[in-house]
Amino acid sequence: MSGLFAQTSTNEITLKSVKTYAWADSTKPAKDPFWNDQILGIVDRVLAGKGLKRVDLSANPDAVALYSLTVDNDVFYIGWEARLRVDIRDPSRKTSLWHADSSDILYDKSHKNVGKLEKMIEKMFRSYPRLA
Repeated sequence: MSGLFAQTSTNEITLKSVKTYAWADSTKPAKDPFWNDQILGIVDRVLAGKGLKRVDLSANPDAVALYSLTVDNDVFYIGWEARLRVDIRDPSRKTSLWHADSSDILYDKSHKNVGKLEKMIEKMFRSYPRLA
């Protein structure tokens, strides 16, 4: 698959009451701490722009966020296909409030990949409602 692809699902009424979130442990985190930090940082920036505040998990957040990243090697001998999923969940019910999936081809030039990752995440969150 080439190019940027994003798909989202949402429960907008419930999401509008979410003001705080915390990160939960990922089921499939990035293997490289650099990429883990990039994903968390970009999502944090996007959610802050939507009016949400990141708190510690011990602070009883309104929602928990987690992500999974899958990377397949040598897609068509041109790079790696990265598939990213971000979930926003209700911590008490352990149900999904919102999730998005995105994929793109990554190449050897890591500085270009950071830009691609930013575009992937920003596109994923376009449908996420902004707090009033």
